[in-house]
Amino acid sequence: MDQTPAIRPPSSDPVPPLNFDASMRDFRARMEALGAMAEKVEGLVRSTSFRVESERGEVAVTVTFGGRLVGVEFLPAADGMGAEALAAVVFDTHERAVRTAFERAAGNLVQILDPRIPTEELLRRLA
Repeated sequence: MDQTPAIRPPSSDPVPPLNFDASMRDFRARMEALGAMAEKVEGLVRSTSFRVESERGEVAVTVTFGGRLVGVEFLPAADGMGAEALAAVVFDTHERAVRTAFERAAGNLVQILDPRIPTEELLRRLA
């Protein structure tokens, strides 16, 4: 059995001449538009944060979209707790906040990477 691919004769359709200047202008315009969209999304990602309270309400931890710790609040339920117990609650709550941020980030990245979604719609969804 011969598995050699069939050779097709060259097309007789004329190839339009390449307008290099027009192609480069179009390319630059597309790159500028993409850059503007990337700046908007980058700003949104940097500014998005997630606040998670501990299970018994002793602390609230805030992390960024990427999981960076940006805030710890000690709530009234923390009154009278020892330092070690409070540190453990902060640590556990921080881990939950990071997991929450990453879970939400995964869903949001699907939207960010979908080129069919207009920037304005993306920003509305992520807000």
